[in-house]
Amino acid sequence: MTHDMINTADTNSMDKCDNSHEKACALDETEAPKLWREKFKVDFKRTKGCNDVKTPLEREKCLVDAIAKEVETINKAKSAEKAKKELEAIQKSAETAIKDYTTEAHKSFILMWEEQDKDIQKLLNKVECIPNWKCIIECYICPLLNELYFVAQELNGDPLNYCHCCERKNVSDTCSEEKTKCEQYQSYLNDDPNYRQFSKELAKNHYDLLHWLERDLAQKNRTYELVSNVLQAWMNPNKSLKDLLKANSELIKKCNDEWCSRTTHIVYDIFVQLLPLHFAIRPRDKNNKKWPDGKKPTVIQKEFYDLYAHLCCDEGQPIDCCNVNVGEPSIRDRLIGTQPYIVDPSEYYELICCLTKHRYLKAQEAMAKAQAALDAQKKRIEDLNKFISKDAGTLAKIAYDLIPLEVGPCDCSNALKTAEVALKTSIYADELAKKVEPIANEVDCIASNAIETADEALGHCPSDKAKQLAGEAKQVVNCAKTKADDARNTAADAIREACDAMGAAKDAKELAEKCEDVDEAYEKAEKAKSSANEVKNKAELAKKCAEEAMKHANIAKKRADEVLELTRSSKQQYGD
Repeated sequence: MTHDMINTADTNSMDKCDNSHEKACALDETEAPKLWREKFKVDFKRTKGCNDVKTPLEREKCLVDAIAKEVETINKAKSAEKAKKELEAIQKSAETAIKDYTTEAHKSFILMWEEQDKDIQKLLNKVECIPNWKCIIECYICPLLNELYFVAQELNGDPLNYCHCCERKNVSDTCSEEKTKCEQYQSYLNDDPNYRQFSKELAKNHYDLLHWLERDLAQKNRTYELVSNVLQAWMNPNKSLKDLLKANSELIKKCNDEWCSRTTHIVYDIFVQLLPLHFAIRPRDKNNKKWPDGKKPTVIQKEFYDLYAHLCCDEGQPIDCCNVNVGEPSIRDRLIGTQPYIVDPSEYYELICCLTKHRYLKAQEAMAKAQAALDAQKKRIEDLNKFISKDAGTLAKIAYDLIPLEVGPCDCSNALKTAEVALKTSIYADELAKKVEPIANEVDCIASNAIETADEALGHCPSDKAKQLAGEAKQVVNCAKTKADDARNTAADAIREACDAMGAAKDAKELAEKCEDVDEAYEKAEKAKSSANEVKNKAELAKKCAEEAMKHANIAKKRADEVLELTRSSKQQYGD
């Protein structure tokens, strides 16, 4: 969606918005998973032996995806017109609001808030006098908030969100089992390749994909709803802040007036109603760090603030966009509703512009895109259901038109060729394996002769050099004999398996020649071919091992000849 599609009259003013928050406000990109058939290029072949017969049903199916794509395009165009009207309404409301939210009002709000800040701290000081006041929070308030939190997680959360609650002191002793389950779940997500492959990347069928798209749209609707609520809360900050500060003043007075009659109830009022609203509207500038005149943010002591900030399991999932939380609110924030905070009037319009440009428009576009994709998938499933739900009469007519009055025999020629290849491969493997034994025997002969030659030479001239060469010859001989034995054993296995493979290939060839059962003929031929290839690989391995043994035997012979030559040289030099 472009600005031209939304509001061409105000494109320039929108472009002047502060872009420094663009990254923080960015929405996570989502991409629909692929159907597993698309990922692995799976094509369910028609019955083998029926040649290349294309049915009218295949031609009809090719239009389904094209129609779904057009539905998506049409829905995007409809969403653009709606977006334009909503933007015009936002602009009009913001221009009206800025007239009421004056500098004087801003200053008065700060003064009132600072007074309330002091009054709240006084209340908190009195809270410390209540016996077991922290137990009130842990045993009564937390179970209430936690129950709401867990239900919220069950409705729209991740199982891993349960884990952080088990780290808290007030529940850690009772949820060790849940913590272990969380750790197991995390390990499952990280370590199980099948889960990663089929649950994160691939949809198993169209209904699986439809479910993903429904959830994707729900999340984008929620994102849009949250930022819409924020914008709505900021449409009249002057009136809202007046009402909120007045409500807090009344609640502070009520707590003080009823201190003796409902002391324990006041703990709830402070931590669940008063403090959330007090901090929600706290004054802040566009950097969300400094307060007016460099004053300390609050007089509320750190102990109380930390307790409030990390109360129970109620943390929400904040997202800071343009210094406004557009993420999931905590249970306490949800109870008080989305509220504006005390901001300098000179920064008001920039805040609205920033939220609109960097979050609202993007959330709206993402929602429209998700809706279009979901509608397209629903249309695709609808069409595919029609496609597979033809009545008997319609299907019979298609079949009668497709089937000729005279049909030739099934074609098993490819199965026959495969069986013949398997037979030839098996014969080749058998012949190759039978060549190994003579090579291995020759290796033994050469190796034995090398040992005899070396020993005989050492008997005539046992010099150090001769002993070294003879030792090397014996080592190589041992290696040659070991490889020769391995070659014999592997070749023997190959010969036995080649015999079985030849029998399977002959059976497959016979089935293919009869061609009574096409599927069985092709299946037997493929199995025979696979077995023949395995036997061939084993026979080639045996021959390779025998050839390596021969190389070692020749090396041993060479070393023995060197010993003999050294002996002869010594005789000629020194005599017998």
